[in-house]
Amino acid sequence: MAQTFRTNVIPLVKRSVRETDRVYSVFSDDHGKLELFAKGSRKIISKLAGEMETPGVLDVFVVRGRAFDRLAGAAKIATFDRILDSYEKRLAYLSAAAYIDRAVRPAWRDQEIFNLLREYLTALSDSSPNALSDGRLLFGFEWKLFSRLGFRPELTRCTRCRLLVGAAASFTIRHGGVLCPDCRDAGAALDAAIISPEARKVLAFLIEAPLCDSARLYLAPAVRAATRAITSAWSQTHLEIEAIS
Repeated sequence: MAQTFRTNVIPLVKRSVRETDRVYSVFSDDHGKLELFAKGSRKIISKLAGEMETPGVLDVFVVRGRAFDRLAGAAKIATFDRILDSYEKRLAYLSAAAYIDRAVRPAWRDQEIFNLLREYLTALSDSSPNALSDGRLLFGFEWKLFSRLGFRPELTRCTRCRLLVGAAASFTIRHGGVLCPDCRDAGAALDAAIISPEARKVLAFLIEAPLCDSARLYLAPAVRAATRAITSAWSQTHLEIEAIS
């Protein structure tokens, strides 16, 4: 008899296989990232497609298989329909879901990543267009995800000598955080660049504060540009994928 289980999932991405089937990549609350084969889900009459292709949390019934686990049923338990109200929100949802799919390997189990994705959907559903246009919400999502995946930056102590760093600090992507002036002058990291106290505070806030607060954060143009540059370099260096913000 085939092994079966039920779990709560948030859909990430889909890909078509054969003429009428799809494979859905999802993140579950207790099994991590899963690849689920959905037979016939490309057909117009398929009920699975309607459930799996809109933002939400689903209760799914899964049958274990050799090559793929098979999706046997799905029912929505939480919906975020307001994400579909605008192109910007829909794009932000799809971008974050695809980012997690690329960043997290199959079967990586982390309840906090599931919770982060659900928190992001909630904040995105409630957010204003301005929170999306300048990247505030996506910044918060990315830095919380970096931290959950083991790439949290050091923002208070020098990554070389471990002394507390004051206002005059540099930031090194490759070494994972701030450098004091002495270590920078000694050539501890060739990629070290000056980081303002404001940018350091923003990074700390994005990691620690709830996502809904990130969406309301004011970013001066210079701080926003610095945050975007650091986020992009951090993602490319540590996850080897392009940032989404």
